[in-house]
This record gives sequence, C-alpha cells and structure tokens, in this order.
Amino acid sequence: KSHFDYVLLSWVFFDNKLIIPHIVAGANLALPVISWVLRRAGGFFIKRSFSGERLHPKIFARYVRELTRLGYPVEFYIEGGRTRSGKLTSPKLGVLGMVLDAAAIRPSGQEITFLPISIAYDRVAEQKAYAQELSGASKTQESLGQFAKATGVIRNRYGRVYIRVGEPICSSNVVDSQPYDVPWKQMSRQDRR
Repeated sequence: KSHFDYVLLSWVFFDNKLIIPHIVAGANLALPVISWVLRRAGGFFIKRSFSGERLHPKIFARYVRELTRLGYPVEFYIEGGRTRSGKLTSPKLGVLGMVLDAAAIRPSGQEITFLPISIAYDRVAEQKAYAQELSGASKTQESLGQFAKATGVIRNRYGRVYIRVGEPICSSNVVDSQPYDVPWKQMSRQDRR
C-alpha cells in the first residue's frame, strides 16, 4: 500500500498539470530496474538512519536545500515508513528539519510551503502480510522478485482511495525570528524539534 501512495500522488499532480514532486524513498527501494524507474519519476534514495554518518547527512541536506531553492516540490512521509497496525507513530524529523533549515536561508521574498496530505484506503492490499507480522512473523525485505509477484495486486479492487489535503503551512511562520528570541539558525537542535 505504501508504494501506492507516491504513485497516486504523482498521478494526481500530473493529472492536474502540476510539477511532479521529487520523492524521498528508502534505500530499500534501490533495487535493479525498480530504482531506474523511480529515479526517472523523481525518486531519490536515503538511508533509514544517518546515525554514525558524518558526510552523508551533509550531502543529503545540501541536495534538499538545492531542490527547495530551485522551487521543486519535495514529497516525503513524516512517519518514515508504514506501520503494521495502522496506528500513527512518532514523526521522523530528519527530512522535515532539513527542509526547515533550507527555508531559514531562502532568498528574500521566497516562501517554502508545506502541504499536509492524508491518504486513506478502504481496504489494505497487504492484509495477509500485516496479519502475519502482527502475530510475530518478521517483515520480508523488498526484492525484485517480490515486486514481480506483487503485480497481481494491481488487478484486484481494493475500494476507494481518499486523498485529503490540509491547509498549507508557510515555513516563514516557523523559521523567521519574530516568534522566537533567537533566529532559527542559532537555536539548539532540541529547541528546533
């Protein structure tokens, strides 16, 4: 199901003649053939965690900053990955923080806007896999063979998809110094969180 999310959003953007966003994808999707298609559709791959890394987060933050500076939409999922229970988990703030850092140094007169989007399905495509994982089985790693087997999912009907778009949030409301005693760039990491 989570793989439907970015395809559906790209389709909605395309169908409404909007620029298709660059999509932050987990490195687990950097599979032969699949990664070639996803890269050409605007996807780029990141590690699930940058802990212990010094160079990778800086390069990735610079890439995000360039995308935002050039005005490209960037699509990311704040929960980081899908849950097996359907319950919301604590947000992963890495990419969000990088976009806000880019917003803090944006050119005068430019705004970076966040558009919260919710995607809900009538029926979950991986119902059987979720049930197995909830009863203790481990999640199977994505592979090219798994994607080939999953093509049968496309032929089935899973009901309706509901895409809800929230009110836009201007980054200037968060990163500009008016509401705070110190500018965004000088805040501690904890205060930014």
